[in-house]
Amino acid sequence: MLISLAMLALEAGLAVLLIIGMRRFGLPVMFQATGPAIALMLALGFAAIAKSRLLCGILGARVNGWRWPLVWAAAAGTVVGVLATYIPEWAELLFGIPGILLAFGAVLWTKGFKAEDRELFRMKKADIEELEDFEMPAPGTTGDVVR
Repeated sequence: MLISLAMLALEAGLAVLLIIGMRRFGLPVMFQATGPAIALMLALGFAAIAKSRLLCGILGARVNGWRWPLVWAAAAGTVVGVLATYIPEWAELLFGIPGILLAFGAVLWTKGFKAEDRELFRMKKADIEELEDFEMPAPGTTGDVVR
C-alpha cells in the first residue's frame, strides 16, 4: 500500500513539475496538457519496478514484470488508432475507440495468454472451490521456476 501511495504522490508531483517546466520553455498548452499523462506513465513504471523488487525479496527468486505481448498489443492498438485518424471525427469516436480496444484485446488474448491462462477465465465457482482444497508446494521447491 505504501508503494501505491508513493506512486500517487510521485505522479502528482511530476505532473505539476512537468506542466511548470513546459510553461517555462514556452511550449504550447496542448504540449503542457501531456504533463499529467507523462507523469502517470513514469509513476506507474516506478511502482512496477518497486513492486517487482519487493516481490523478489519476499520470494527469494527473480521476478520479471516485463511482458512482451503487451508491447505487441499496444502496437496493434496504435496502428488502428493512427488509421482511425483518417476518418471523420465522429467516426473516430464511434469506430476508432472500439477498434483500438478490439485490436489490443485480440492480440493480448492470442499472444499474452496461454491455454492454462484462458482456462482460468472459463472456470466456474465450483471449480474454484475445488481448488481451495489443493495444497500448493512451497515456493522454490518444484524446480520448474519460470525465469
